[in-house]
Amino acid sequence: AHVADGKHWGPFNVRQGSVLVVSMEDTADILRDRLKRIIKFYSLDPKRIEKNLLLLDCTELDALVVEHFAQGRRHLRLVEDAERIMKEASKYDLVLIDNASDAYAADENVRHLVRSFIRALSKAVRPSNGAVLLLTHIDKAAARTGGGGQTYSGSTAWHNSVRSRIAITEGQLKHEKHQFGPLHPDVTFEFNQVGLPVLVDETVVKARQQKQLDDDKKKVLALIEDAEYSGVLIPTAKSGPSNVWKQTTSLPAFPASWEQASDGRARLNAALESLETEGKIQKEQYTNSQRNKREKWVLSTSSVKKKPTKPTDEEPTK
Repeated sequence: AHVADGKHWGPFNVRQGSVLVVSMEDTADILRDRLKRIIKFYSLDPKRIEKNLLLLDCTELDALVVEHFAQGRRHLRLVEDAERIMKEASKYDLVLIDNASDAYAADENVRHLVRSFIRALSKAVRPSNGAVLLLTHIDKAAARTGGGGQTYSGSTAWHNSVRSRIAITEGQLKHEKHQFGPLHPDVTFEFNQVGLPVLVDETVVKARQQKQLDDDKKKVLALIEDAEYSGVLIPTAKSGPSNVWKQTTSLPAFPASWEQASDGRARLNAALESLETEGKIQKEQYTNSQRNKREKWVLSTSSVKKKPTKPTDEEPTK
């Protein structure tokens, strides 16, 4: 919509151009409703968008390309409707296809088939020197870990055959490949009440992160203190059969929100590192039951809370 209008969005400079949206997931009614909300919220020009943007409802198509076997080899073939769509695409500066899992009816793990699909899309917009924005669903592991896993599924050709690739995970827009220049810095955003992305100011993001870290450090100090009073060891190891995450999650005071959060483990480790830097906790060596030397986290002398003592006759109660 911003390309059709020629209006910049956040830190991105936008060059005005004609746009074709090939929707294989959402129907025309959904597309029109979404576009109305976009135009209203971002204060775009309806007339300019009507002139420069075409929405195609392709939800009744099975796919744009299908796999077939010929001469002992697997190939891709454009369906009849797809040939007309590709011909239409040659007139536009930007073609958006939503999404790959609906448009591509072939094995996503076969490299040469994926490459053929990407090349077919590129070939379609070559007459207009245009670009194709292909949406794909993120890899399951990345969805669970907020980008900690691979941010695409299937063959590496989904990454290698394209000129640029962007991943959106956990409110972060990450530029993960750019063949002709440097990567853009990460962009943080939130979805507003009508489901549209709104940029978050970097100072606000840092303030939130600092507050979360401060809260996490208080919880970690309480965990280590409880563990010491209970005679439980909290190892410094981040991996292995007896690691810090596994040991702390078994404690009654362990926050359930960390275990449920995709970044819970990272938050625990960040809090431990920060507390060590501040000198509030330290590593202490011990010998385990197999007589192997290991390290555990303990409160530093300055962080140890003294247990309350009963007053004596020489020390009257105040």
